[in-house]
Amino acid sequence: MQSADTLLVGNRQTPGGSSGSVSVDTDSNQKAIPKHKHSGSDGEVNGEVSTTLLEEDPFSSEASKILFDGVDELRRCGAAVDLDLPQLVIVGGQSAGKSSLLQSLTDIPFPVGDGLCTRFATRIISRRSAPDSSDFVKVSIEKGDSEPFRGQADDQREPFNPHVNSITAEVFADILEQASKYMGITDQRGSKKSNFSSDILRIELHGPTRSHFGILDVPGIFHALTETVTDEDMERVTAMVTSHMKKPENVIICVAPATGDLAMQQIFTLAKKHAESSRVVGVFTKCDQAPDPKNIVRIVRDNLEIGLHNGWFVVQNRPKNPSPTFNQEEAEKATFRRDPWTDIPAKQRGTPALKKFLAITLSSRIRTAFPEVQRKIKELLAKETDYLESLGEERLSQERRREYLLKIVGRYQELARDSLSNPERLPLSAMKLRGLTKTAMEGFANNMKLKGHLHNFADEIRTQIAENRGEELNSMTNPAVMRPLFTQQTSKWEAFGQAYLEEVVKMSKKVSLLILDYVFSEFAVPHHTASELKNTIDEFETQSLNYATLKLRNICHRNSTFPLVTTDENFKAKVKIAQSDRFIAALMRYREKNPPASFIHAYADKEVPKLVPEMLKLTSGWVVIDTNRLNQLFDEVHPRATRNTEDEIHDLLKAYYEVALETFKTDIHRLVEEFLKDPKGLILGLSDEYVLTLHKEQVDILGGEDEFVVISRKEAMEKIKRLQQATKIAGDTRTKSMQLERVLAGDVVGDRGAGSVARAAKEGAAEHELRDGERVDIALTPHALFIDKARVIAEELTYFSAKKVFILSFDTLKRLLEVHYYDPPTLPILGPLFEGS
Repeated sequence: MQSADTLLVGNRQTPGGSSGSVSVDTDSNQKAIPKHKHSGSDGEVNGEVSTTLLEEDPFSSEASKILFDGVDELRRCGAAVDLDLPQLVIVGGQSAGKSSLLQSLTDIPFPVGDGLCTRFATRIISRRSAPDSSDFVKVSIEKGDSEPFRGQADDQREPFNPHVNSITAEVFADILEQASKYMGITDQRGSKKSNFSSDILRIELHGPTRSHFGILDVPGIFHALTETVTDEDMERVTAMVTSHMKKPENVIICVAPATGDLAMQQIFTLAKKHAESSRVVGVFTKCDQAPDPKNIVRIVRDNLEIGLHNGWFVVQNRPKNPSPTFNQEEAEKATFRRDPWTDIPAKQRGTPALKKFLAITLSSRIRTAFPEVQRKIKELLAKETDYLESLGEERLSQERRREYLLKIVGRYQELARDSLSNPERLPLSAMKLRGLTKTAMEGFANNMKLKGHLHNFADEIRTQIAENRGEELNSMTNPAVMRPLFTQQTSKWEAFGQAYLEEVVKMSKKVSLLILDYVFSEFAVPHHTASELKNTIDEFETQSLNYATLKLRNICHRNSTFPLVTTDENFKAKVKIAQSDRFIAALMRYREKNPPASFIHAYADKEVPKLVPEMLKLTSGWVVIDTNRLNQLFDEVHPRATRNTEDEIHDLLKAYYEVALETFKTDIHRLVEEFLKDPKGLILGLSDEYVLTLHKEQVDILGGEDEFVVISRKEAMEKIKRLQQATKIAGDTRTKSMQLERVLAGDVVGDRGAGSVARAAKEGAAEHELRDGERVDIALTPHALFIDKARVIAEELTYFSAKKVFILSFDTLKRLLEVHYYDPPTLPILGPLFEGS
């Protein structure tokens, strides 16, 4: 006997046709599942595959049914909008035979050839109910998860829920008509007409003999314009189809008629571009009408012309008006028994084989995707919860709106005060207003010192004395000249002060807006509230600038109109210094004209020549005056009467200007400080006091929410509700699956453990001398392989029959599984199951 690789549950078929069995885990309550017989070449007997779909349904296992129901519940709660849930999607061109194929797969009498089911997607869900229950149908419309026609219908509609006892061709046609009206489909020409919809017609079929199955039919793509199909409709239908192709969890069933040229089937071009080959399966319909069956057989068998990972299937469509005795399965069998169709493997011929493959594939994808779906739900829920929190609390009452505004301005006030007094607390350097204003103040002071005066004094004084002569005697000056001189000399002060003030205002506004933006980001302030509060800052700016400008003008007006008086002691000191400097300058001029050496040489050269050098050295810093030169000294000190007056006025004005300049700078600094700290000003005006004085209408405007925020919050709450439901559904599904897993694992292993079961299986297999190459029908039931990694494959192969244990070599197992569509790369996970047992 070959070495054992894997524990399987199955039934042995001897070459002669008799069967033997080894019982390893009987369950009297488990209904027997009819077995399949296979030929030695391709797994068929008489070239047929059993037409009984229900017994071969992978979802017959309780574990798979739990997952299928879980995914369907996720879809029904709306989670498909947020998640990629595995589903079968059938696509094709118009008149490709999709409707007939769907009827064969679902038993729903889809209308053939009249275009009734081409305007929206249809989801068919088949569910098996309790054995003693009655068949019933549930019809509804769900929101689609593709966008091309979104927004055409009214979301405030009443639910679509027509009462349906059973599905007949007439009933189904009526459902389609009602659904079209409900979705707003007019079937009229015109760009503004709604000829298609993104909504999905959902039909649930419940009955004790139905299989668990689900498939989505999307509108067929168009190749030409019609009276009711526009360019825009064609583009949107194509966009809808491709959107489903792009979803990584969708299995795409591409339908092509065997009666046409495959190269002309656009659907395969779209599938190649938008879907991985591993998710695409090709189906030839209308095979009984194929003009060149051999060409179809070649395409399917060789899988080269349009190579697909999952290959091709061939089916026969139902006639448009079949006779009452027409049997679709028998008609298909009759067609595919004939040459050349028998060259196609049986597993690719007929609707039952296709449905088996689709059910296996969907079951596999659901099981594989479910952990990722759970993770994605958790991730999306956390993200959406954070987003909802970022939108802030709802503010439905005026009190809540005012509280909201107080919270905003309270934080603003904190940062605004820190910008003036505690810059080290601020989060951003650009908010440190105090440092900015000090720099501006130093610049203002420097400009006033260097550029604040209008003229050089001396020239202007002479001009003003000449222009303002009055009745005074010659050589006297009109004292009224002092005021216009001072006014002119200080005429630039207001402009410098205004420039400094405006610079501070500009800095203050920039900092205020920066602080506001920072607060807005902290509190997720809506756009309209932010905009209105910034407008308020603009108002404060205008008001406070106007007020400060008025005060500046008052200061300048005072300087230009008040009498030139001062009690500042510095004034007298400055005048005295100026006069002293002028007298010293006169002495220097006299000394330059009468140097001490001239006196020494005049007298000492004759009397004491030896003392001349010593005396020159001694008197180098002297001013020597003799009585003969007193007039010269007087002329230097008092060159003429008008000059003396000019000098006197100059000294007085210069001293007064300097004193007045310091006073003016102090006044301007004080003005700026008052501007900065004004509780109703640009910086601090946005305060609790301001909010509390707002009228009701203003509070509603400022504290209300943006329409975008209201809509976003509503959408976020709806999404969170969906995801919370999805979380519960996924959690319940996972719990049920794990509970069943533990129960079934306990049934097999019991107290013996996996190794004991394996050894018992080996002994039983040895006793019956099982050999490689013997034909075996395999049924890897959950009871046998709900252990570790192998449970995945166990669930997928439950459509096989019996519950007997055999040991197969890996090669035999591989051959059998390959016949039944399972990829070899998956097989190695079975190997380690019973290592060392």
